[in-house]
Amino acid sequence: MVSRSEPEIRKLVDNAFLLGLAVGLNFEWLRQNSYATLKPSRARKRFMQARQLLLSAQEDLAPSYRSSLKELGSPRVFEQAFSSQVQMGPLTYSRVVRLNNARRKLLNADHAGVSIGDIAAEEGFWDWSRFTSHYRRQFGELPSDTRHRPSSPVG
Repeated sequence: MVSRSEPEIRKLVDNAFLLGLAVGLNFEWLRQNSYATLKPSRARKRFMQARQLLLSAQEDLAPSYRSSLKELGSPRVFEQAFSSQVQMGPLTYSRVVRLNNARRKLLNADHAGVSIGDIAAEEGFWDWSRFTSHYRRQFGELPSDTRHRPSSPVG
């Protein structure tokens, strides 16, 4: 196991976060500008449809999951739509998206007065210890460390 210093870990986490943000922005740009002209593969179309259905489920995933299955065919097709494009299942993808939303809120000065628990609950994490565990695994730090980090100017 390679031991890394806290600044190295923080830099790796920040780079991963920025890469994820860049990928998201690229998808958004493609969707708005030229996505239709690229003629995505059938697997890509399924993924985008499954992703949209998954992300539209704000509070309860189960009904959206069932309706998604009806539109896409079967549970296996739904899972393959994700694993073929992003190498993770739909529930893991949903958790990663929600963790990134929570991180953005923790770093945003507009949410400074909102408790970490409330931010976690807004993103669908009702178990504090599980949220903290997933957050630490994803970003290499505790949510409170993210909150207390001096914010850097954007631009």
